[in-house]
Amino acid sequence: GSCLPVDDGLPEIKSLVTIVNENVPKPPEIITGLLHQGLKLMLGAPSKARKTWILMHLALCIAIGRNWLGHQCVQGPVLYINFELPEPFFRERALWILKQMGINEIPPHFFELNLRGYAGPAEMILPKVMSKLERLPELVASIIDPTYKLMGTTRDENAAGDIASLMNEFDRFAVTSGSSVISAAHFAKGNSGLKEAIDRISGSGVFGRDPDSLVIMTELETKDAFSLDFILRCLPPKEQIAVKWGGWCFEHDEALDPSKMPNISAVQRA
Repeated sequence: GSCLPVDDGLPEIKSLVTIVNENVPKPPEIITGLLHQGLKLMLGAPSKARKTWILMHLALCIAIGRNWLGHQCVQGPVLYINFELPEPFFRERALWILKQMGINEIPPHFFELNLRGYAGPAEMILPKVMSKLERLPELVASIIDPTYKLMGTTRDENAAGDIASLMNEFDRFAVTSGSSVISAAHFAKGNSGLKEAIDRISGSGVFGRDPDSLVIMTELETKDAFSLDFILRCLPPKEQIAVKWGGWCFEHDEALDPSKMPNISAVQRA
């Protein structure tokens, strides 16, 4: 059984017998093979890799129940927490992506919170966002774009403790809201191909080790093409794939070799 309850705000210690008897089911996969509901996904990519396009496309794929980079999304309500694009540009981009997807009707369960100009520490901003969620249907995913807007003025992206505390705020948001938290982080400058995929993200290694699912984009020799590495905590391993920009989204390109990175010695000479 369980120990006697203590009112300290933490969950109780349970015996394995209790855990087995309770048999809490796994949450559903909202992106098949990539992400369970209520867990965290981080997209790691170089600067100017069109991260906002990718995240908006993913959010719309979830809102509609479409395929994203070869992965089927389960349909459900999505909140896009947008710190970057002014509203008219966000609207224009969302409508353009929908048009390219061949969708004529605006999905009713795609929501945006425009926080351009309201950046601040996660522990101040996210609880306020949480209080707004009561007016929405139960979300399956929340997208935070971009992550660094929640750093605040006291966090250092190279300090493990500071990034751990930021990720803890994302955790708290995911657990309290029941929605997955999806965000993006940028790479350090220089040739990222020399590093292990998990170590390419700029700043503290916590960025690469905290999320449950990591999608790491690395530039390939071919223009506008990237390899995707998948680092998954709660799901079976996935093979690296190559994707190419198609004018409005990235598409899985089986003709490209995902291991063909730019010539490293040429980069080092430059």
